[in-house]
Amino acid sequence: MENNKVNNEKKVVVLYDSREDFPYEDYVEFCEMNDIEPAGEDSQDYWDWVSQTRSDYYDDLMSNLSCTKIDSPVMITGSLGLWDGKHEIHPVVMKSEGYGRKFSTCDYTGYDTPSMKAAIKKCCEGRDTLDVEVKFEEDRIVVYAYHHDGCNIFEIRRLSEKGLKLADEAVENGEVCCPEEDWFSPINFDDIDF
Repeated sequence: MENNKVNNEKKVVVLYDSREDFPYEDYVEFCEMNDIEPAGEDSQDYWDWVSQTRSDYYDDLMSNLSCTKIDSPVMITGSLGLWDGKHEIHPVVMKSEGYGRKFSTCDYTGYDTPSMKAAIKKCCEGRDTLDVEVKFEEDRIVVYAYHHDGCNIFEIRRLSEKGLKLADEAVENGEVCCPEEDWFSPINFDDIDF
């Protein structure tokens, strides 16, 4: 992905950021390329273009995630930053769905909805009212959902065989998963590099 920003201190790559600025000059260039008369700098037409461009970037991310090599189960952990403080979420296991489709942009047959795509999509729910940033950070995906009360932070990590077994057992017994570090295996950036 061309717009990825890399932090050299630790492996951090921005995969999507709805807070990205869209200069008026880019809008004018878009209008000129499409033989459209540009509206004023703070016009509704400009802001509609910004909204559509953000939506297109998100759609590109979702499309690219169809080709991710991460189709093993993943777990979402994290917290909600609310007006009354930070609240931990119940961990959620996401599994791939719909095996057997040949992707037009990929060289392999995989899942219609790989687990990583499903997990990121779930973490971005409500993105119309949130500012969302999706990052690869060292060995996991982190989704930041900024809102008027604070920030929800979700970590998406690949489950090891042991982690999946223990998570499934907890669900079968009606318990809340309490994952340990050995429940996870690292996500490599090459597995999600588009």
